[in-house]
Amino acid sequence: MDGGKKTKASKKKGPAEATSSAPQPFPYLDRSFLEFGSEEELNRFITHFAKCPISPPRVLPELFPQQKGYHDLDNQLQESSLWPFVSKRRASYNPAFVRAFYSNLRRDGDTIYININLYNIEIDLPTFARVAGLPICGDDIATYGGDDWILNNEAVVIRELGITNLIRHSGAQTIHSAPPDKRLLLYIITRILRPRDCSHTSLFNEDLKAIHAITHGASINWAKFVMIHMPDCASIATERSLPYAFLIMDIIVASDIHIAGLDTKMTKIWVIQDSTF
Repeated sequence: MDGGKKTKASKKKGPAEATSSAPQPFPYLDRSFLEFGSEEELNRFITHFAKCPISPPRVLPELFPQQKGYHDLDNQLQESSLWPFVSKRRASYNPAFVRAFYSNLRRDGDTIYININLYNIEIDLPTFARVAGLPICGDDIATYGGDDWILNNEAVVIRELGITNLIRHSGAQTIHSAPPDKRLLLYIITRILRPRDCSHTSLFNEDLKAIHAITHGASINWAKFVMIHMPDCASIATERSLPYAFLIMDIIVASDIHIAGLDTKMTKIWVIQDSTF
C-alpha cells in the first residue's frame, strides 16, 4: 500500500504469560475468525465492540441532485471534490471486520494505526486520502475562518440555507424550514461525511463551517476531517455506532489483509431517498 505500512504482529505475551498459550481465534457470529495478539485485545473486543451497532453506510447516487433539480448542490460537490467519497459504495461489508478495525484503532497526528487479525497497519494522511477518495489540500474545519468565524457568520449561513423558521433545540438551530436541497446538504454532512447517531436536523458549529465551506467552494482537508472522526468513534468512553463500513473494507483490501471465514455477505446498499432528509 503506497504510503501505508503493514507488518505481521506476533501474539504478545507478558512476563506472567510466558508459559501460557495465546488467545484462541475468536469465532464470530458469521463463522469468520478473528485473531488477537493478547488477552487484553480480545477482552477489549468482546466487551466493547463485538456487538456494537454499525451505522448503515449511506451513499448518494451521482445523478440524484440533477434528477431533483439541485444543480447548485451538484456543482458544489464537484468543486469540493467530495463526489468520489459521498457516492462510494460496495456490494458488501463484513461487520466482524468493521468491529475488529475499531477495537484496535488509534490516531497520532496525521497517521492512524490499526491492528487487525495480527496485522499492524499504519496509514498516513496521503494514503488515507487516496483510499477514501477525499481531498487533502486545504484548511482544517476546526480552524476554518479563524476564531471569530461562528460569531460573524452564523446568521449568514442560516440565511443562505433558506431557513425561515428558526427553531432551537438543545442549544442548536434546526433546519425544519430549509428547502430540500439544503436539507440534503446537511444529510450528506451528518450521515455520510461525519455520521452521527442523532440530532440529524440540528446545526452545530462544525456543521455551519462545513456547509459554508462546501457552498462557497473553500479548499478543505476533508480527508483529515474524516480521519479525525474515526478514532473518536472507537473511544470506549462514549457509546456510539461505528461508521464508514465501506471505507473500512476498502482500507482492509488496500492493506492486503485476508481474514479466514466466510466471504462477506451481500448487504443492502443504503441509498438516499426523499423520505430520509
